[in-house]
Amino acid sequence: MTKRWQRTPTTAPQSATRRTYDHVNCRMGQHKITPTFRAGEQVCLSCGAVFYCSECLTVHHLPAPTAHRLYPVPCPLHRPVEVQG
Repeated sequence: MTKRWQRTPTTAPQSATRRTYDHVNCRMGQHKITPTFRAGEQVCLSCGAVFYCSECLTVHHLPAPTAHRLYPVPCPLHRPVEVQG
């Protein structure tokens, strides 16, 4: 009697599926962002898009980021406040 070995799933298909879901989420605007070492700058861990606050960069005398996908987004400190009445 021969023993049949069950094939265990490798991490390659799981990793590819996870990347696909991450890219779909990025297209829907649900990025996995993390701050960088520069003030007012964040980067998406999935697609590499850079989100930055131009006011923070100006205050800290930093040049604008140079990436392929840049999105100027004001931080909570520099976001205009709406007055509710």
